[in-house]
This record gives sequence, structure tokens and C-alpha cells, in this order.
Amino acid sequence: MFLVKQKRLLILNYTMDRGHPALAHQVQVAKMLSNHFDITKIITSNSFGDIEVPNVSEIVNINWDKLARIQRIMRLWKVSIRLIFTYRPTHIFYHMVDSHCALVSPLFRIAGARQILWYAHAKKSKGLVFSSFFIDSIVTSTKESFPKDSRRMMRKLIPIGQGIDEKLLDRKSTRLNSSHANISY
Repeated sequence: MFLVKQKRLLILNYTMDRGHPALAHQVQVAKMLSNHFDITKIITSNSFGDIEVPNVSEIVNINWDKLARIQRIMRLWKVSIRLIFTYRPTHIFYHMVDSHCALVSPLFRIAGARQILWYAHAKKSKGLVFSSFFIDSIVTSTKESFPKDSRRMMRKLIPIGQGIDEKLLDRKSTRLNSSHANISY
């Protein structure tokens, strides 16, 4: 009999707040990704209210903005180390949190997890440069939304395009069907 390894996803993101004016989509990304894994856990910097995400057994809010710098780092390391030993994630997805990725990607590399960073800025950050030594792939919307001065990072780059979930569009009113936006087209 063969032992089938469970696919366990760990998502690190900035917020799980459906009402956030710029980052509410991170909840939808978590929902969509979780459908492809047996179980998912999330480490978020800020979380507000109950968020229902399929296959998510735990959302850990590290309260990033409310802690001093050293407390932030220690909290993120503590939670990550606990999850390495108790959850054993097979895949890590960093959603626009290159600073978090820089802090914990070496730990998850040692643990053998596949790591993917979503990064969509034309300028490179120190977090991106450091993380690129430990992560497997960097996902971005277009090649133009990524700094081009490193061959190592360009080899790991996966441009996936930009898109809008058309189910969010209410065709009757021709307005974006969302509680946090009112955009006409």
C-alpha cells in the first residue's frame, strides 16, 4: 500500500479583511487557492471578523501593525516554527508580503516546503532580493510589473496575467457587485 501525502497549504498575507479598500481581494485569493489543497492554514498580519474559507482549519492573526519591530519578527518566527512542527506545510504562498517571506523563507526551505511569492512591483525590495535565494517561484501579473536586473529572479518568474473574476460583475446594474467597491464600467 502506498502512502499518499496530504497537500497542505500555508498562506501568508497582509489582511483577511473583506472590507479593506485595497486588499479585500486577499480573502478571495485564499478561498480559490484552498480549493486545490487538502487543508489550508493562514498567517495574516491583520484580520477582522469571521472569514469563512473552505478547507481552512486555522487563521492566525499576528497583529503586525500593533507590535514593535522585534516583537513582530519574534511572533512571526514563533508561529512559523510551531506550524512547521505541528502542521508540516507542503506549500507556502506569500501574497504580497515580501518582508514576511524574507523572515521565514529560510525556515520553510529547511522544512522542505515549496514556496511561492506573489510580487507585483517594478522596484525590487530588500525582502525580495533576500527571499529569492530560498523560494522556488515568484508569481507576478506581467513581466513589466517586476524588476528585471537579476537573472536568478527572472529564472524563477512566472507571469500569470491580470484578470477580474467576472462573477463579481452584476450585469443588471453594470456595477461591481461588492460591499467594498462601487465602480462603474
